Amino acid sequence: MNRWKTPLLSLCFLLLSGAHASARFEPSAGQLRPYQGAILSLSDIHFNPFADPAIVPQLIQAGVENWAGVLDQSADTHISGYREETNYRLLVSTFERMYYTCPFPDFILFSGDLLAHNFRSTFAQFASTGFEEFVGKTLSFISWQLGQFFPSTQVLFTLGNNDAYDVYLIAPDDSFLHNTAAIYYHGYLRESRRYEAAFKATFLQGGQYTIRARAAGLPRVVAINSVFFSASNPWPAAGWRQLEWLRVQLEKARRNRERVWLITHIPPGVDVRSTLQNPDTISRYWDVQHRNRRSQTFLDRFMELSEDFSGEIAGVFSGHTHMDHFRLVLNEKDRATAFVHITPALSPQYGNNPAFQLMSYDAATLDLLDVITYYFNGATWEPEYSFAKAYEQSSYRLHNLHSALYDIYRDEAVRQKFSDYYDVSNPTRIPITDDNWQAYWCGIAALTDVAFEGCYPGGW
Repeated sequence: MNRWKTPLLSLCFLLLSGAHASARFEPSAGQLRPYQGAILSLSDIHFNPFADPAIVPQLIQAGVENWAGVLDQSADTHISGYREETNYRLLVSTFERMYYTCPFPDFILFSGDLLAHNFRSTFAQFASTGFEEFVGKTLSFISWQLGQFFPSTQVLFTLGNNDAYDVYLIAPDDSFLHNTAAIYYHGYLRESRRYEAAFKATFLQGGQYTIRARAAGLPRVVAINSVFFSASNPWPAAGWRQLEWLRVQLEKARRNRERVWLITHIPPGVDVRSTLQNPDTISRYWDVQHRNRRSQTFLDRFMELSEDFSGEIAGVFSGHTHMDHFRLVLNEKDRATAFVHITPALSPQYGNNPAFQLMSYDAATLDLLDVITYYFNGATWEPEYSFAKAYEQSSYRLHNLHSALYDIYRDEAVRQKFSDYYDVSNPTRIPITDDNWQAYWCGIAALTDVAFEGCYPGGW
């Protein structure tokens, strides 16, 4: 174990307990455990280099090393608000506050979607050539900007549906994968050339990879590309290869007696918001039309793997929904076999406040101890809530999440917290109401069509 882990997290928690922290969840020094680690979690950046159209021609012409100078000269100095993608000011403000919160995390966990929506069509308004080069420069710039605050910190990432030349349309052995592999490896994973061949051997196939966080004793991350599980992606065979590759990685973890963290962009289950908007059909995040020889959907197979390797999977981390919530994978006996933590988006485009999270974990077991959310309220960054304090749970372990699930159902005060935190405390938007809360509650653990239809309306 690393002898610096305990003082490292103490530093992060000392920052938490300072003048800007909320007294309702200040941790005490006596609660710190030996070898307790800290990471920063971020998702759905959706950086928009087109936010100020006046400077886009300069960005197209400039080398990525000069982008900061061009962006600093922009006359547009506002920070992105609701219904906007992440602009330069929000990006810098976020990285600055992340550094203030925890300057030396064990690593940064990023759950996908670096690029803004409609990237290709927006670029076409400014130029007819150079699109792929501009994508590469955008990815490199985000990495460079993050490196101004975290110069040696690893960013363990997964690809999102917008991390492609055309949304959702990434293909196996895609040109995007070949053109960006070095950017992701050196700019985000920040590894030496020693492991580059092993990384590219799988990343170039479909964006998946596995790597251990750099310092000894930190978790192994297995990143799978769930874009291939989406009905919007036309290469379902690649999805089955992803799941077979995942099975192999989990078997290796079992042989090595190690636990792993899975990171993937699109979570499993029902898209509750879309389902409520079109109640005649259930909207799903993962495709159910394409099945394997055992007539399993991607979700069926993933749930089977989660049960078979429940001892090896320490946690599943995703984004995509832009909201702050979680999911539970249940077996046929309604026993939870895995959790999916969904980090809220930095981009406020869908009505959430921009957010990132500080996670503490037990480095011996890889169990999450707490998740603390920070959000930008339109003027300043501030801590929003601690999961352990808000839900009165001792940790973010599987059985605690199962307990929180039923507390949300039984206790109106707890349910209100879940509703408030879901869109990161946006007072102008209330997605969860007295009329529809049960659908969102069912969506936590009723992941299949049959389970969701049996849960909503009426409850289990």
